[in-house]
Amino acid sequence: MKTGEKKEIRLTICIAGYSKEQLDGRQVVLYNITLDSPMSTWTVSRRYNEFYELHQALVQNYKTVPKVPPKTFFSLTSDEELRKRKRQLQEFLGLVLELENIFHNVYFIEFLNLSSHKRELALNQPVLQCRYDTISSLTFTHLNVVHGRPCNYLLCSKGMKKAANYSSKLDLVENSNDIAHMAILNGFKFDSENPLNIFQDKKILKSFDLKGYYLEYFAEAAILVAGFSDGMISVYKEEKNNKLDDEYQLENIAKVKCMKSRVTKIMINSKLGVLYVVGEKFRLRIVDMATWTVIDKIAIGAGPILQIFLDEHSDFGFSSTDDGKLLIIDIAGERPVVHKTLQIAMGRLSCMDSDMDAGRIIVADSGNGDILVIDIDFPFSVVRSGNAGQRVQGCLEVRRVHQPDCDQVLEGA
Repeated sequence: MKTGEKKEIRLTICIAGYSKEQLDGRQVVLYNITLDSPMSTWTVSRRYNEFYELHQALVQNYKTVPKVPPKTFFSLTSDEELRKRKRQLQEFLGLVLELENIFHNVYFIEFLNLSSHKRELALNQPVLQCRYDTISSLTFTHLNVVHGRPCNYLLCSKGMKKAANYSSKLDLVENSNDIAHMAILNGFKFDSENPLNIFQDKKILKSFDLKGYYLEYFAEAAILVAGFSDGMISVYKEEKNNKLDDEYQLENIAKVKCMKSRVTKIMINSKLGVLYVVGEKFRLRIVDMATWTVIDKIAIGAGPILQIFLDEHSDFGFSSTDDGKLLIIDIAGERPVVHKTLQIAMGRLSCMDSDMDAGRIIVADSGNGDILVIDIDFPFSVVRSGNAGQRVQGCLEVRRVHQPDCDQVLEGA
């Protein structure tokens, strides 16, 4: 099979009939779906509510989804009514089969029990998709998930028209005198026994009259820090309500005004007991975690800080610029210092990530689409003069420049 060639799916789906069963002391109707493929045949029985739930799940993944027969106020009992609904459900399934990549969809696969009876019909192992029901029109601004933790956090924002008598001491408005913003901090849990709905026990923990932009959880100190549109950060201590369960509460321990512009990133240096707070401009704010005050402002380059990473374990950091430079930052001292500037591209380095364990930085040149992989030879730290504790400086080397072939990427998608 050539790259990009679609695999032919031969599967016939038919609702052969229905049956009336007793469930929890009351009568329910099961629609018996017969599935026939060249090598096997099996039957799946589903209630009307399960068809309805499938429809609601597909709506989250497709712009246009076939209509499912509407709910009725009273349960259907007569054979004439049930035969009509059976025909409607058959039409619904037939149209669902025409949806693009439907055999990739985890909800559809589970509904027909394909994984157990005909695993090869699921073209690839499905990626779990999820629904997260919140207030209408909320925008997710940051999600913070820590592997293995029972409690995780989500920051949402919403713009609202200001009421005529609305007033606040804070400047809540961005770009318009008529729009104010609010943010909601939600907590959620993972439920390993119900992977199709991975967000569980949703709780609105905090709400704010500001637009939320950034959220970071620091396990070392068990604190959660949220950053907002006016340069404010709000710091919370995470504590268990009861040592015997996994219920958590957040106690607000500080609010710090760091800058005038919005907060774009928050990092910690637990060895020094400080937070590094980044905004839209080129100055890094240092917040003392003992007093929760801004104790210093450090210039990182001469333009806006696009992407920045600081690794306290290596006393090493780096940041990208608008004009293709990589700034090497020494954070071993009390004040971070840009030790070296490397010109590695001609355009804006807007995307960047790192694997410090592998000694690798990956950046993308938005001007021409080049991807640059930079090797780090550890230990990497600046050479310090005039003392016995001087360490050996490592080196950085651009190992590969690669421009993706768009046609190949699209064909293999």
